[in-house]
Amino acid sequence: MQHYNTYEACCAEKKIAENHWAIPHDIWREIEDSKNGKKKENQRTLEFEVVQGIKEFLHEEVLDRVAWLIAVDNQVNWSDLKIHK
Repeated sequence: MQHYNTYEACCAEKKIAENHWAIPHDIWREIEDSKNGKKKENQRTLEFEVVQGIKEFLHEEVLDRVAWLIAVDNQVNWSDLKIHK
């Protein structure tokens, strides 16, 4: 940016038009947008809910959560289970 400022000052002093290849892209975009009447849009942010997790792991809760995960996501192939009778 400091080189562009020097270049801009020299061009203004000598009354020479600036070459568009010498202007940094972000400044060039602002100039073009102002010519076309476009406004610069700010970056948008997403808002997420804060979810409270489990504070302590109990055997019953872990067993329940794993069973729910397997049942809902169908992560068990029933033919591969070996049940001892």
